[in-house]
Amino acid sequence: MPREPLSNVDGAWLRMEHPTAPMMVTFAMTFAQPIDFDRLRTTLQQRLLRFPRFRQHVVESQDRLYWADDPGFDLDFHLQRLRLSSPGDEAMLRQIVGDLMGTQLDFSRPLWQFHLVQGYANGGALVGRVHHGLADGVALMHVLRFLVDPEQEEPSPSAGYPGEPVADGIAIKIAELVARGGLEILSNPRYLLSLGRMGTGVMAALGKMMLRTPDPDTIFRGRLGNTKRVAWSAPLVLDEVKAAGRPVDGTVNDVMLAVATGALRRYLQRRGEPVGGVTLRAGLSVNLRSPDAEPSLGNRAGAVLVDLPVGLDTPLARLRETKRQMDGLKSSPEASVVWGLLNALGRASPEIQAVLVERYCSQDTAVIANVPGATETVYLAGAPLETLIFWVPAFGRVGLSLSISSYAGDVWFGVATDENLVPDPETIVAEFHAEFELLRSLGRRREAGRAGPALIMSSVEAMHAMLDEAIESLDAMLQDG
Repeated sequence: MPREPLSNVDGAWLRMEHPTAPMMVTFAMTFAQPIDFDRLRTTLQQRLLRFPRFRQHVVESQDRLYWADDPGFDLDFHLQRLRLSSPGDEAMLRQIVGDLMGTQLDFSRPLWQFHLVQGYANGGALVGRVHHGLADGVALMHVLRFLVDPEQEEPSPSAGYPGEPVADGIAIKIAELVARGGLEILSNPRYLLSLGRMGTGVMAALGKMMLRTPDPDTIFRGRLGNTKRVAWSAPLVLDEVKAAGRPVDGTVNDVMLAVATGALRRYLQRRGEPVGGVTLRAGLSVNLRSPDAEPSLGNRAGAVLVDLPVGLDTPLARLRETKRQMDGLKSSPEASVVWGLLNALGRASPEIQAVLVERYCSQDTAVIANVPGATETVYLAGAPLETLIFWVPAFGRVGLSLSISSYAGDVWFGVATDENLVPDPETIVAEFHAEFELLRSLGRRREAGRAGPALIMSSVEAMHAMLDEAIESLDAMLQDG
């Protein structure tokens, strides 16, 4: 039987699998009308199965992992349907998504499964799970784009399928370095800093990863269980999110991260947790494919560490700090360094893998994914897509997965939690909406305060600035109260 070795990074995601932390990318899509099951099955048969990985399972031989064709492949196992009892509302759909997110895939079969949820609202929903070893979020989005149509036409086969990712120089060097250093690096991470072979920026990023201390103990950290819970926001209009960032020239990503930070702050306060001076660290996924690269399955994503400034008092202060961090990370090699460490993890012995995951993958509070979707309405099996939410797996002992998804002019915020830690992620989502409205209102007040003749005296501008700060402080007091 022909077989192909897994890449080191793909293998790392397989090795990190744990019953309390299944390493799956999970998505939920809702549709404005019901989906015909037979038409959906035909679409997957004609399009999805053109990707060989979706017909292959993982086999192990002499401590190596390989992709091999599944001789017993059965599409009907991978595409199943569920029917909600009336009324099929969002709470019921969230329950299904959470239950599936906490259920491991069958490793004897290809590592994916879709569930068509019938009876949801006035249309339907599709919930999918794809193991991170098979595809990262960007690769999976490419697959979904391959499945949909710009119009409600009959499904037809599509040509081509993606290849495999190619490593870059920095990541390869780091993988070799960690593989050679082995347990010496694990017992004394400062060994890395003494090497100094790859430039100041790379070594600084390595030091940041290897020498960081665990996040503070909050209700977001603790012993994980097998039950997951999810929630997502109502759609935010993309143009309104952009407008909310204008006071500091922030991007959509800056705004969404800052608002998410405010939502976590509000939730901690609601649970009676201290927030003064608190910073929570999150790993933000970064696509490392070049803009002109051919789409590829597998993993070509690194991560950067973002400090969520929960302890800052006002929404604008949190937005300014988020923007400052993100601006600094744009020129950092940190994402490639993380990808190199994952590469090393995939090459390491089981002993080293276990220590790496425990020591370096479990010190943060959250993971964050930002997945851009199509800019115009698309159709799956003839049904118009309404909502698109993604979550990446939270590895190690991290129990909080946040997501930013965009599609057709709207943006969504998603939360996935471990029930042992946060049983009510919908409360975080409600606080997210409250935080966004506050930030948006502050932006509008600033715009209104600056309207008028083009020539404004500097003293008047200073007065407006003071007024802005006073409004921020008052809003913070009301929020904390």
